Amino acid sequence: MFKQATYCFRWPSLRRRDCYPKFTNRVEYWNPQTYTYRFFAEAKRLWELESSRARITTVQAGILFSVFHNLCGLDDIGQPYRIQGVVLARELGLLKPSSCNVMGAKRDGWAYTAWALYNWETIYYYHLILMMFEPLLAADKTNDAVLQKTVADAKRYLQTLVRLYYLRHGFEAMDLFVVGPLMLTGYDCIDALGEETSADKVETLRSTLILVAKGLQNQRRNHYLAEALYRVVRGRMRPQEVAILRSTMNYDEAREEADHTKMQAVRSHWPVSIVKKQEEVDSHILNNLVESYGSLHVGEAGTYS
Repeated sequence: MFKQATYCFRWPSLRRRDCYPKFTNRVEYWNPQTYTYRFFAEAKRLWELESSRARITTVQAGILFSVFHNLCGLDDIGQPYRIQGVVLARELGLLKPSSCNVMGAKRDGWAYTAWALYNWETIYYYHLILMMFEPLLAADKTNDAVLQKTVADAKRYLQTLVRLYYLRHGFEAMDLFVVGPLMLTGYDCIDALGEETSADKVETLRSTLILVAKGLQNQRRNHYLAEALYRVVRGRMRPQEVAILRSTMNYDEAREEADHTKMQAVRSHWPVSIVKKQEEVDSHILNNLVESYGSLHVGEAGTYS
């Protein structure tokens, strides 16, 4: 994600035999002797020493720690890292024109970090708008026009961002930030399809939903959170959308069943969609959704709502 030169200036001088064995044990996440586990433990130790100092590498570390914990279903632990990273970025004036007056590699590192932070917060912005205003719209019996427009615009802009992201980047490469917007967009499409009757709007919602499913299907090859979210989305689809999903994507029935047997426990209090009423919180928590939809076999998908 960030330029390696910001951290490791010596990497280009390392020989292949020095690097290759050290970064191939990523699947052994449980083994404390792997370089991944040891690197993360050392990084957390350094964070505890440096987290109050406004430095560019500390901002980068805060973002990465937050995303790492989120992908592991530990969002409660990851949130303080994100908040502290943003606080340090503001202290540095990272997004101000005069934030870095030097040239060369250091300036590139600052610019890239500013871009990554801005890109991350831009994608999250519309999620935040929906979290604040959609519950108010659901509770407001007067149907406030301003609230309605704010929520409708946020949903439209978020769907536009998802489509632009796909056109520009595709979904095959691992991206730690894209699963959240994909899940929120997919859930909104599923709910809207149950209420919409206009043929044109149904077609638009279906195309967006299939695009979301494609994104989650591609991303699940990279991390387990996307696997769990993909199964939840697929489990909530109606039979009509499941049929389209099978006809438009490379749907390997044997692989789906094999992956089903390897489902792991998810420990997350993350509400994967907008909670409009307080009493509905439990039904939106990822833990409970995986229990309801994540363990469905291929033949059962689309039979639940």
